[in-house]
Amino acid sequence: MRRSRPAIAVLVGCAILGVAAGWRLTTSQPSQRLPVVTSVVVVGVPGLAWSDLDPATTPQLLEVAEHAALGSLTTRGAESFACPLDGWITLGAGNRALYPDADCPRYDSPATDPARILSANAQQPFDAQPGLLGTSVACAQVVGQAATLAVIGASKPPAGADCPLTLIAAPVLPADNTRSDALARVDSLVGRLATRVTGDPETLLLVAGISDSPGGSPQMHLAMAVAGSEIGTGPGSLLRSASTGRVPYVQLIDVAPTVLASLGATPPSAMVGRPMVIGGAGDPLDPLTELVTAETAANAQQSLATPLVVIWIVLTVAFSIGAVFIRRSRKKAVGVAVAAIPLGSMLANLLPWERTDSPELWLGMSVFTGIVGLTAVALAGPWRAHPWGPQLTLLALGVLLLGSDVATGSSLQLHGLLGYNPIVAGRFTGLGNMPFGLFAACGIAALAASLPGRSPAQRRGLIAVGGGTLVLLTGLPGLGSDVGGVLALAPALLVMAMMASGVRLSPVRLGVALSAGVVAMSALAVADYHRAADDQTHLGRFVGQVLNGGAATVVERKAAANMDLLLHSPVSVLAPVLLAVLGWLFYRPDSLGRQIVRSAGAPGRAAAVGIAMALLLGSLLNDSGIAVFVAGTAVLVPLLLSSRPLTVTESEPSPAR
Repeated sequence: MRRSRPAIAVLVGCAILGVAAGWRLTTSQPSQRLPVVTSVVVVGVPGLAWSDLDPATTPQLLEVAEHAALGSLTTRGAESFACPLDGWITLGAGNRALYPDADCPRYDSPATDPARILSANAQQPFDAQPGLLGTSVACAQVVGQAATLAVIGASKPPAGADCPLTLIAAPVLPADNTRSDALARVDSLVGRLATRVTGDPETLLLVAGISDSPGGSPQMHLAMAVAGSEIGTGPGSLLRSASTGRVPYVQLIDVAPTVLASLGATPPSAMVGRPMVIGGAGDPLDPLTELVTAETAANAQQSLATPLVVIWIVLTVAFSIGAVFIRRSRKKAVGVAVAAIPLGSMLANLLPWERTDSPELWLGMSVFTGIVGLTAVALAGPWRAHPWGPQLTLLALGVLLLGSDVATGSSLQLHGLLGYNPIVAGRFTGLGNMPFGLFAACGIAALAASLPGRSPAQRRGLIAVGGGTLVLLTGLPGLGSDVGGVLALAPALLVMAMMASGVRLSPVRLGVALSAGVVAMSALAVADYHRAADDQTHLGRFVGQVLNGGAATVVERKAAANMDLLLHSPVSVLAPVLLAVLGWLFYRPDSLGRQIVRSAGAPGRAAAVGIAMALLLGSLLNDSGIAVFVAGTAVLVPLLLSSRPLTVTESEPSPAR
């Protein structure tokens, strides 16, 4: 009976995660499109953030917000910091773009040479077409020289023309003591425009903080949509777009598609942004507090992520190198604690650190609390008596933690230490690259722990159920939505099933396993592509890019991002250390790693190959691939170093035939 408990735990865990995922997919809140109008006015305010709104300084902006659909906007363009002119270029392209200058140039008199701007963006890996918004409407009126960059290359409207689009360049909000004066001018401008729009049901007003503040740092910004007719479901209606898939987040690249959709036109395929929609309602009493809190969380995570990651790296390296000098009686506890760092950090968002007066301090404390709590659970309980009890418990907790997070909306990864930040705009929901590395390593290892004592058929069945759950959570649109994850995990699990059930590997069978990943990913992506455009994730959009001939650009960009991370990210420092320790663990036949794998029998060998395959493929196929390897091995290496081979009496019996 005791040997049946791991298998029962796998089946129960899969059932719980399956029910949670099914509930999320079938109860998602419907979205509401912004109204179709005859006129759209866009006010671009460089630097405007939700934290700028204040009853004393911006009373009119606050009043407008009470009757608008609201969003938290990332201005990420071709570079991580968006200057005001970068913002206008990106807005007009509906794609990540830049203005060709190293430093933020003068805002009031930009050079508008189309050839120079087009040439600079042709060298970027985004295929952005500056000025595409201008050529997609009948004509556009522009107020302010900077706003002409959004329609650069388009014909000027004739005098007196009644254009459907008006672009207004508001004053820049600098990151100095003159900000309040600029805010007052912006407040007056938006107030006057909103008064006009309120009396015209055929006009939509979009207010967006289109860039970061010169002299400041990247952060989230304000987005509001106001129409003469009522939009949304009342106060606190929140925006989202298919490019983010998450309320209340939208992107600057979504502004141009939103303009065109509101004018009844179809955005061109070169615009990678998606029209904003109303995807939910906030607290009708104080929706602005939620948006300021989201902004605070993003800023705090961005400022604290690097120091915390450095601490993680130092501790992991120190234990990996110094484990041989630690007493065996203490090695298990220390190894489990070090391995718990990346997993325990995911628990930080269970505490409301972003609502405190010192969010950076409390984020650090929340991360520490999560690590300590996860370590304590792994080291306590009846499983501590088993030689591998704490290690396997930590792996099982990791699977449940990440699986339940994906199944319930990925709230632990957003602003998480190893998750994703909306300022970076790489991902807003689903399974991130480092969490995937954790999920794959923990999932395969925990699944292998349920196989001892089972017949080959039972082993195949457990891997089919458990592995199928892992793949679906990783790849289903609306859950993990991870293309590279499916391509890596599906073949790794198939190879694991072959080895665990006694099937000898061959080049043909290995090719079949690799093909299984492609088939699984293609099926999920095509299914997503056939959903409504507002509901598609990047899986479905990738199918559209393949059909439109833009897939090569996506692949090139991911390869460039992978190389940039390898050369510049502090996470990459861990890679050579972990590789060296793995070499020491497995190089010789009598090395510790080989002894541990041998004592685990066929399931141990299958798990070792499956994990290696998943992390290798994940590293090659994701845009920040080295992070996949580092995350997975940073959990496994400390656990291996803190373990010992099972004795004959502790090892598994021969499986039933």
